[in-house]
Amino acid sequence: MYCKVEDQTEKDKGVVSGGKAQKCLRIQAISPCLTPLPGYYLHKKREFGEWQRVEVPEDADSYTLTGLQCGTRYQVYVTAFNHVGASQPSDAIPTKTLGREPIVPAQSSLLRVNVTSISLNLAAWLDGGCPITSMVVEYKITQDNSTRPLNTTHSSLQGRDMSSWTLVSNHVRWDNTSEFLVLDLKPAHHYTLRVTAHNSAGSSVATYPFTTLTHLGGKPGQAERQGSREAGRQGSSAGRETGKQCRQEDRKAGRQGDRKAGRQGDKKAGRQGSSAGRETGKQGGRETGKQCR
Repeated sequence: MYCKVEDQTEKDKGVVSGGKAQKCLRIQAISPCLTPLPGYYLHKKREFGEWQRVEVPEDADSYTLTGLQCGTRYQVYVTAFNHVGASQPSDAIPTKTLGREPIVPAQSSLLRVNVTSISLNLAAWLDGGCPITSMVVEYKITQDNSTRPLNTTHSSLQGRDMSSWTLVSNHVRWDNTSEFLVLDLKPAHHYTLRVTAHNSAGSSVATYPFTTLTHLGGKPGQAERQGSREAGRQGSSAGRETGKQCRQEDRKAGRQGDRKAGRQGDKKAGRQGSSAGRETGKQGGRETGKQCR
């Protein structure tokens, strides 16, 4: 955007344009005046900061602002001056250097949980193009520390009665190779970790629920679940064995019952046959006697 000089008596306004870079801005101020100008003043202001003035060499048609903060918003404008005085300021241009606040990592890439400690892989944090200047690490224990596994979704943590935050360090130095340890935790307890990372572009806060391991190095409730499954398998095996024995006993009892019933039936049938024979003999003898008489 620009305003040209209408006549020699009107003050010069010039042209301002800006270009983005990580820590600098290139400003071009071009005067449409026919009269040479001794130079320009370049005014800059960081967001929520104070205006600062930089004098641009008179033979320069562009100027690069250096020493700016990464990922930060600025406003700039230009005034021209000569022996008569300074021009009206150009319109202020809002702009921003490249970069953003730190990028929050996934829990699986950041956190390694042990029995009484956790290890943080600081390299999992990405700086967003602006170096991380410091980090704050805190944790708190949840009031619900039963042995059942913790549901780690965000909604499940809402409304839980939580203890106050314990500050581990408020000035953790970040680099892409270091680890940070949080010590003196209780085995088989539920916690929430909070990490805040700062750079010149802003801050990022991340929370991670986690559960420390048991004294044996397993997950809480894992031994109980394994014991229940083992007991169930053993119970099923015992039940199958008992059923097998019962079936065998039933078959044995059935065979014994059949043999006993057969013997009893044979004896009864024999007695009945003998009785019938005697009766037949008696009748035959009486009939023969009648004929003889």
